[in-house]
Amino acid sequence: MLTRALLRTKTAQVLYANFLSRNDVFTMQNELNFSLQKTYDLYHFLLLLPLEITKLARQDLVNTDKKLLKTDEFSSEKLAENIFIEKFYENKLFNDYIAKQKISWLPYQDELQKIFLKIKNNSRFYQKYVENETRSLEEDKRFWEIFFSSKVFFDDEFEDFLEDLSIYWLDDVGIVRSFAEQTIHEFDPDAADKKNILSMFKEKSDKLYVNDLAKIAFESSKNYDVLISNFLTSWELDRITKIDVVLLKMAICELKSFPEIPVRVTMNEYIEIAKFYGTDKSRTFINGVLDKIVKRMRETGTLNKLDEPMSGSQLSDN
Repeated sequence: MLTRALLRTKTAQVLYANFLSRNDVFTMQNELNFSLQKTYDLYHFLLLLPLEITKLARQDLVNTDKKLLKTDEFSSEKLAENIFIEKFYENKLFNDYIAKQKISWLPYQDELQKIFLKIKNNSRFYQKYVENETRSLEEDKRFWEIFFSSKVFFDDEFEDFLEDLSIYWLDDVGIVRSFAEQTIHEFDPDAADKKNILSMFKEKSDKLYVNDLAKIAFESSKNYDVLISNFLTSWELDRITKIDVVLLKMAICELKSFPEIPVRVTMNEYIEIAKFYGTDKSRTFINGVLDKIVKRMRETGTLNKLDEPMSGSQLSDN
């Protein structure tokens, strides 16, 4: 589930915070692993939403039946009997995890009610679902896929709600929503539990990668400072934006210590992160410094890359 891009971003955030607070490597790695765990918790927290909203739909149906005067609003019946809900939440792996981590929407009934009302009041989305007389697992899966892909239900107010619950969640909600949508889309009632829930790491090697990346970049920080300083033009290292320095150190770490990762991938990934977490000039600055470092490493024969051609050329056009 946690892609390499997301692992790099989480590592950058933790390194940045720990460089500022001058923590030791043990504290830094504990915080990194906690941050990764919180992202996986958010994945389960969001996947609980369809079940909790369905419970509200069932209660709404009961309340409507008790009314002496019926309204013209769309019935909650189809949503209350959503086939996907009946199948998916039999998943033992999912239920065991939320029990272990004590993940629950029980304290947040007001927020759930807001989301439920947004669904019912979104006439175009909800009406189309209700008025389609087809009852199938695929149609009911599609309903929740649209739900997770829609910014209507995951607006700024919802993001504020998540941020209040955990400082680790705000930057994750977009990508984790896409993981929830993917999980629903790929759900197969005949598959084993583990195939219907995304693992925390896409590959077993990813866990080792992220911990090695953080540890080496952290412990080699002073050496990387010297290296970076050699390629600065009219700038002192302490005048550079701190997040830019962190991203450069992580990129250098990959260039030196991860021969299986292509140079182009490393360059592109850290430039992409800089677009979101750096300044307007971060992307160009990081690209320029890394170009110079890669060129020097090629010239000195210190660039140990499995994908490296016999005669390297300048990496980018800038």
